[in-house]
Amino acid sequence: MAVVDVFQNQREFRCGHCSGKILVPKDLPPMTGPCPHCGSTITSPGPEADAPAQQKVGVVVEVPAVERVGEPRKGGGPPPLPPVKPVPEVVAVNPVSVALVEDRSAAIAAEKALAEEQALEAERALEVERALARERAAAIAAETALAEEKAQAAERALAEQRAHAERALAVEKALAAERALAAEQALAREKALADERAAAEEKARAMEQALAAERAQAEERARAMEKALEEERTLARERALAQERALAIAAEKSLAEEQARAAERALAAEKALAEAKAQEIERQLAREKALAEEKAAAAEKA
Repeated sequence: MAVVDVFQNQREFRCGHCSGKILVPKDLPPMTGPCPHCGSTITSPGPEADAPAQQKVGVVVEVPAVERVGEPRKGGGPPPLPPVKPVPEVVAVNPVSVALVEDRSAAIAAEKALAEEQALEAERALEVERALARERAAAIAAETALAEEKAQAAERALAEQRAHAERALAVEKALAAERALAAEQALAREKALADERAAAEEKARAMEQALAAERAQAEERARAMEKALEEERTLARERALAQERALAIAAEKSLAEEQARAAERALAAEKALAEAKAQEIERQLAREKALAEEKAAAAEKA
Protein backbone atom coordinates (compact mmCIF):
# COMPACT_ATOMS: atom_id res chain seq x y z
CA MET A 1 0.00 0.00 0.00
CA ALA A 2 1.18 3.58 -0.76
CA VAL A 3 0.15 6.85 0.98
CA VAL A 4 -0.02 10.12 -1.02
CA ASP A 5 -0.23 13.51 0.82
CA VAL A 6 -2.85 16.00 -0.49
CA PHE A 7 -4.24 19.38 0.64
CA GLN A 8 -1.01 20.36 2.42
CA ASN A 9 -2.39 23.92 3.00
CA GLN A 10 -5.64 22.76 4.64
CA ARG A 11 -6.67 21.22 7.96
CA GLU A 12 -9.63 19.05 8.87
CA PHE A 13 -12.15 18.81 11.72
CA ARG A 14 -15.36 16.85 12.27
CA CYS A 15 -18.95 18.02 12.81
CA GLY A 16 -20.09 17.60 16.44
CA HIS A 17 -23.58 16.49 15.25
CA CYS A 18 -23.00 14.06 12.37
CA SER A 19 -19.18 13.49 12.65
CA GLY A 20 -18.77 14.48 9.00
CA LYS A 21 -15.25 15.45 7.90
CA ILE A 22 -14.76 19.09 6.87
CA LEU A 23 -11.64 20.73 5.37
CA VAL A 24 -10.79 24.41 5.89
CA PRO A 25 -7.67 26.52 5.15
CA LYS A 26 -4.97 26.31 7.77
CA ASP A 27 -4.94 30.04 8.53
CA LEU A 28 -8.76 30.43 8.67
CA PRO A 29 -9.92 31.95 12.02
CA PRO A 30 -12.90 30.38 13.87
CA MET A 31 -16.07 30.70 11.74
CA THR A 32 -19.70 29.78 12.52
CA GLY A 33 -22.00 28.39 9.81
CA PRO A 34 -24.10 25.41 8.68
CA CYS A 35 -22.55 21.98 8.35
CA PRO A 36 -22.36 20.95 4.64
CA HIS A 37 -23.36 17.38 5.62
CA CYS A 38 -26.29 17.77 8.09
CA GLY A 39 -27.02 21.56 8.02
CA SER A 40 -26.50 22.04 11.79
CA THR A 41 -24.81 25.24 13.01
CA ILE A 42 -21.16 24.56 13.89
CA THR A 43 -18.01 26.60 14.63
CA SER A 44 -14.66 25.71 13.07
CA PRO A 45 -11.57 25.57 15.34
CA GLY A 46 -8.86 28.22 15.05
CA PRO A 47 -5.36 27.69 13.67
CA GLU A 48 -4.01 27.49 17.23
CA ALA A 49 -5.80 24.14 17.69
CA ASP A 50 -3.32 22.54 15.23
CA ALA A 51 -0.24 24.48 16.44
CA PRO A 52 1.47 21.64 18.40
CA ALA A 53 1.49 19.21 15.50
CA GLN A 54 0.55 19.75 11.90
CA GLN A 55 -1.96 17.27 10.54
CA LYS A 56 -1.76 15.83 7.11
CA VAL A 57 -4.72 14.47 5.27
CA GLY A 58 -3.92 11.43 3.31
CA VAL A 59 -5.68 9.29 0.77
CA VAL A 60 -4.98 5.62 0.96
CA VAL A 61 -4.68 4.01 -2.46
CA GLU A 62 -4.65 0.23 -2.49
CA VAL A 63 -2.67 -1.35 -5.35
CA PRO A 64 -4.09 -4.75 -6.32
CA ALA A 65 -1.83 -7.74 -6.77
CA VAL A 66 -0.56 -8.30 -10.32
CA GLU A 67 -1.56 -11.56 -11.88
CA ARG A 68 1.03 -13.49 -13.88
CA VAL A 69 0.67 -13.30 -17.62
CA GLY A 70 -0.15 -16.54 -19.31
CA GLU A 71 -1.32 -18.29 -16.17
CA PRO A 72 -4.50 -20.18 -16.99
CA ARG A 73 -7.64 -19.27 -14.99
CA LYS A 74 -10.26 -21.66 -13.88
CA GLY A 75 -13.49 -21.36 -15.83
CA GLY A 76 -11.91 -19.23 -18.55
CA GLY A 77 -12.87 -15.63 -19.44
CA PRO A 78 -11.17 -12.35 -18.58
CA PRO A 79 -9.78 -11.83 -15.09
CA PRO A 80 -12.05 -9.98 -12.63
CA LEU A 81 -11.46 -6.31 -11.86
CA PRO A 82 -9.77 -5.59 -8.54
CA PRO A 83 -11.95 -4.13 -5.79
CA VAL A 84 -11.79 -0.35 -5.57
CA LYS A 85 -12.23 1.35 -2.23
CA PRO A 86 -14.04 4.70 -2.35
CA VAL A 87 -12.00 7.79 -1.63
CA PRO A 88 -13.18 9.47 1.59
CA GLU A 89 -15.39 12.51 0.87
CA VAL A 90 -13.59 15.78 1.48
CA VAL A 91 -15.67 18.94 1.70
CA ALA A 92 -14.18 22.44 1.81
CA VAL A 93 -16.09 25.28 3.40
CA ASN A 94 -16.01 28.66 1.67
CA PRO A 95 -15.67 31.23 4.49
CA VAL A 96 -17.20 34.01 2.33
CA SER A 97 -20.35 31.93 1.71
CA VAL A 98 -20.57 31.10 5.41
CA ALA A 99 -20.28 34.80 6.36
CA LEU A 100 -22.93 35.79 3.80
CA VAL A 101 -25.31 33.12 5.08
CA GLU A 102 -24.68 34.26 8.66
CA ASP A 103 -25.36 37.93 7.77
CA ARG A 104 -28.51 37.00 5.85
CA SER A 105 -29.75 34.81 8.74
CA ALA A 106 -29.15 37.63 11.24
CA ALA A 107 -31.00 40.14 8.99
CA ILE A 108 -33.93 37.76 8.57
CA ALA A 109 -34.07 37.12 12.33
CA ALA A 110 -34.01 40.88 13.00
CA GLU A 111 -36.79 41.50 10.45
CA LYS A 112 -38.88 38.70 11.95
CA ALA A 113 -38.35 40.09 15.48
CA LEU A 114 -39.37 43.57 14.22
CA ALA A 115 -42.57 42.16 12.69
CA GLU A 116 -43.41 40.35 15.93
CA GLU A 117 -42.74 43.54 17.94
CA GLN A 118 -45.02 45.54 15.62
CA ALA A 119 -47.76 42.93 16.06
CA LEU A 120 -47.38 43.16 19.87
CA GLU A 121 -47.55 46.97 19.69
CA ALA A 122 -50.75 46.74 17.61
CA GLU A 123 -52.27 44.31 20.14
CA ARG A 124 -51.39 46.64 23.04
CA ALA A 125 -52.92 49.64 21.19
CA LEU A 126 -56.08 47.61 20.56
CA GLU A 127 -56.32 46.70 24.25
CA VAL A 128 -55.99 50.41 25.17
CA GLU A 129 -58.72 51.33 22.67
CA ARG A 130 -60.98 48.62 24.06
CA ALA A 131 -60.45 49.87 27.63
CA LEU A 132 -61.23 53.45 26.53
CA ALA A 133 -64.36 52.25 24.73
CA ARG A 134 -65.49 50.43 27.88
CA GLU A 135 -64.86 53.55 29.98
CA ARG A 136 -66.78 55.72 27.50
CA ALA A 137 -69.65 53.23 27.50
CA ALA A 138 -69.76 53.26 31.33
CA ALA A 139 -69.74 57.09 31.39
CA ILE A 140 -72.49 57.19 28.77
CA ALA A 141 -74.59 54.72 30.78
CA ALA A 142 -74.12 56.82 33.95
CA GLU A 143 -75.07 60.02 32.11
CA THR A 144 -78.15 58.34 30.61
CA ALA A 145 -79.25 57.07 34.04
CA LEU A 146 -78.74 60.56 35.53
CA ALA A 147 -80.78 62.18 32.74
CA GLU A 148 -83.58 59.65 33.27
CA GLU A 149 -83.57 60.32 37.03
CA LYS A 150 -83.77 64.10 36.41
CA ALA A 151 -86.64 63.63 33.95
CA GLN A 152 -88.54 61.44 36.44
CA ALA A 153 -87.98 63.97 39.25
CA ALA A 154 -89.20 66.81 37.00
CA GLU A 155 -92.27 64.79 36.05
CA ARG A 156 -93.08 64.12 39.72
CA ALA A 157 -92.66 67.83 40.59
CA LEU A 158 -94.87 68.84 37.70
CA ALA A 159 -97.54 66.36 38.76
CA GLU A 160 -97.47 67.72 42.32
CA GLN A 161 -97.75 71.33 41.07
CA ARG A 162 -100.64 70.39 38.80
CA ALA A 163 -102.52 68.65 41.63
CA HIS A 164 -101.95 71.62 43.94
CA ALA A 165 -103.17 74.06 41.28
CA GLU A 166 -106.27 71.94 40.64
CA ARG A 167 -107.10 71.83 44.36
CA ALA A 168 -106.61 75.61 44.72
CA LEU A 169 -108.78 76.22 41.66
CA ALA A 170 -111.56 74.04 43.08
CA VAL A 171 -111.46 75.95 46.37
CA GLU A 172 -111.55 79.28 44.55
CA LYS A 173 -114.48 78.14 42.45
CA ALA A 174 -116.40 77.10 45.57
CA LEU A 175 -115.66 80.43 47.24
CA ALA A 176 -116.66 82.32 44.14
CA ALA A 177 -119.92 80.42 43.98
CA GLU A 178 -120.61 81.17 47.60
CA ARG A 179 -119.79 84.85 47.11
CA ALA A 180 -121.96 85.03 44.04
CA LEU A 181 -124.86 83.49 45.99
CA ALA A 182 -124.38 85.96 48.83
CA ALA A 183 -124.32 88.86 46.34
CA GLU A 184 -127.47 87.68 44.71
CA GLN A 185 -129.18 87.44 48.08
CA ALA A 186 -127.96 90.92 49.01
CA LEU A 187 -129.23 92.35 45.75
CA ALA A 188 -132.57 90.70 46.30
CA ARG A 189 -132.78 92.20 49.71
CA GLU A 190 -131.79 95.60 48.33
CA LYS A 191 -134.47 95.36 45.68
CA ALA A 192 -137.03 94.32 48.25
CA LEU A 193 -136.02 97.04 50.63
CA ALA A 194 -136.25 100.34 48.78
CA ASP A 195 -135.48 102.22 51.95
CA GLU A 196 -132.17 100.44 52.16
CA ARG A 197 -131.26 101.53 48.67
CA ALA A 198 -128.35 103.66 49.83
CA ALA A 199 -127.01 100.85 51.92
CA ALA A 200 -127.58 98.53 49.02
CA GLU A 201 -125.69 100.88 46.75
CA GLU A 202 -122.85 100.96 49.25
CA LYS A 203 -122.95 97.24 49.44
CA ALA A 204 -123.01 97.12 45.67
CA ARG A 205 -119.89 99.25 45.51
CA ALA A 206 -118.36 97.03 48.15
CA MET A 207 -119.34 93.99 46.11
CA GLU A 208 -117.86 95.61 43.02
CA GLN A 209 -114.63 96.15 44.87
CA ALA A 210 -114.75 92.57 46.08
CA LEU A 211 -115.43 91.41 42.55
CA ALA A 212 -112.53 93.53 41.32
CA ALA A 213 -110.31 91.93 43.93
CA GLU A 214 -111.59 88.54 42.95
CA ARG A 215 -111.03 89.42 39.31
CA ALA A 216 -107.47 90.40 40.15
CA GLN A 217 -107.04 87.16 42.06
CA ALA A 218 -108.52 85.23 39.14
CA GLU A 219 -106.08 86.96 36.79
CA GLU A 220 -103.24 86.10 39.17
CA ARG A 221 -104.39 82.50 39.19
CA ALA A 222 -104.60 82.56 35.41
CA ARG A 223 -101.03 83.87 35.25
CA ALA A 224 -100.00 81.11 37.67
CA MET A 225 -101.69 78.55 35.43
CA GLU A 226 -99.94 79.99 32.39
CA LYS A 227 -96.66 79.82 34.27
CA ALA A 228 -97.35 76.17 35.16
CA LEU A 229 -98.17 75.43 31.52
CA GLU A 230 -95.00 77.18 30.43
CA GLU A 231 -93.03 75.08 32.93
CA GLU A 232 -94.70 71.97 31.55
CA ARG A 233 -93.73 72.98 28.01
CA THR A 234 -90.18 73.67 29.24
CA LEU A 235 -90.08 70.20 30.81
CA ALA A 236 -91.32 68.71 27.56
CA ARG A 237 -88.50 70.48 25.69
CA GLU A 238 -85.97 69.26 28.27
CA ARG A 239 -87.32 65.73 27.86
CA ALA A 240 -86.94 66.02 24.09
CA LEU A 241 -83.37 67.31 24.56
CA ALA A 242 -82.65 64.41 26.93
CA GLN A 243 -83.93 61.97 24.28
CA GLU A 244 -81.74 63.65 21.66
CA ARG A 245 -78.73 63.39 23.98
CA ALA A 246 -79.54 59.72 24.57
CA LEU A 247 -79.68 59.17 20.79
CA ALA A 248 -76.36 61.03 20.38
CA ILE A 249 -74.84 58.90 23.15
CA ALA A 250 -76.11 55.73 21.47
CA ALA A 251 -74.61 56.91 18.16
CA GLU A 252 -71.28 57.63 19.88
CA LYS A 253 -71.35 54.19 21.51
CA SER A 254 -72.06 52.56 18.13
CA LEU A 255 -69.19 54.56 16.59
CA ALA A 256 -66.83 53.44 19.37
CA GLU A 257 -67.82 49.80 18.80
CA GLU A 258 -67.32 50.22 15.05
CA GLN A 259 -63.89 51.73 15.66
CA ALA A 260 -63.01 48.79 17.95
CA ARG A 261 -64.14 46.34 15.25
CA ALA A 262 -62.13 48.25 12.64
CA ALA A 263 -59.08 48.11 14.92
CA GLU A 264 -59.56 44.34 15.32
CA ARG A 265 -59.82 43.90 11.54
CA ALA A 266 -56.70 46.02 11.05
CA LEU A 267 -54.85 43.91 13.65
CA ALA A 268 -55.95 40.69 11.92
CA ALA A 269 -54.74 42.08 8.57
CA GLU A 270 -51.39 43.08 10.13
CA LYS A 271 -51.04 39.62 11.67
CA ALA A 272 -51.79 37.96 8.32
CA LEU A 273 -49.29 40.27 6.60
CA ALA A 274 -46.64 39.53 9.23
CA GLU A 275 -47.23 35.77 8.87
CA ALA A 276 -47.04 36.03 5.06
CA LYS A 277 -43.83 38.06 5.35
CA ALA A 278 -42.36 35.51 7.78
CA GLN A 279 -43.28 32.64 5.41
CA GLU A 280 -41.72 34.52 2.49
CA ILE A 281 -38.57 35.11 4.55
CA GLU A 282 -38.41 31.41 5.49
CA ARG A 283 -38.80 30.41 1.82
CA GLN A 284 -36.10 32.89 0.81
CA LEU A 285 -33.83 31.52 3.54
CA ALA A 286 -34.45 27.98 2.28
CA ARG A 287 -33.61 29.08 -1.28
CA GLU A 288 -30.42 30.77 -0.10
CA LYS A 289 -29.51 27.71 1.94
CA ALA A 290 -30.07 25.49 -1.11
CA LEU A 291 -27.98 27.92 -3.19
CA ALA A 292 -25.19 27.77 -0.58
CA GLU A 293 -25.35 23.96 -0.67
CA GLU A 294 -25.16 24.03 -4.47
CA LYS A 295 -22.16 26.34 -4.27
CA ALA A 296 -20.52 24.03 -1.74
CA ALA A 297 -21.23 21.03 -3.99
CA ALA A 298 -19.80 22.93 -6.97
CA ALA A 299 -16.73 23.84 -4.93
CA GLU A 300 -16.39 20.19 -3.94
CA LYS A 301 -16.63 19.07 -7.55
CA ALA A 302 -14.09 21.73 -8.55
